[in-house]
Amino acid sequence: MDYFLLLFISILIYILIIFLFKYLGVGSKKRSKNSNNCCPDCKSSLKRVKRILRDKIIFYLTLTILDWRRYICDKCGWEGIRWNKEYKFKRN
Repeated sequence: MDYFLLLFISILIYILIIFLFKYLGVGSKKRSKNSNNCCPDCKSSLKRVKRILRDKIIFYLTLTILDWRRYICDKCGWEGIRWNKEYKFKRN
């Protein structure tokens, strides 16, 4: 069995899954008529909070293709990460 080929195919499938998530919008920001970033439970506006270590790990595991950010809802207490559908290149 060729382990290099198996590793290459696994990495390729992983990258394709990430792009499939991006295409389908899994975990992306939700919009409503009141807000560009609304809570998935109660549809009120979300407030941005500081990332935790787990969020940074997820950000790098998705190869920075999905720009994950942590949000919290003041009304219902929902807390989680979302990413923006429009990708913005970061300049150094």
